[in-house]
Amino acid sequence: MPEWLPECRTTRSTKELLAGIAQVCASTSPSTFGSLVSHGLAAASNALGDEQRDDISSLVVALEAGIAMVQRRGRVESGEKTFVDALIAAL
Repeated sequence: MPEWLPECRTTRSTKELLAGIAQVCASTSPSTFGSLVSHGLAAASNALGDEQRDDISSLVVALEAGIAMVQRRGRVESGEKTFVDALIAAL
């Protein structure tokens, strides 16, 4: 785990944390996979809205938004043996 992560978790909202991780992915992994992960995390962050809620329903909403973004940008559906299948299984 990166050294900065535990500190961020106590000082930032889940939305801000996801957005920050998305930026790190975008800048450190300039690949197709990195781009998909970054966009998925950003979509998950945006889905959380401005109100801080750390509950399971918020997590599901964020995960669904992230998966939908990855599917759109990657032009992939479930069952195609990609990491999207693992994300969908997490729901």
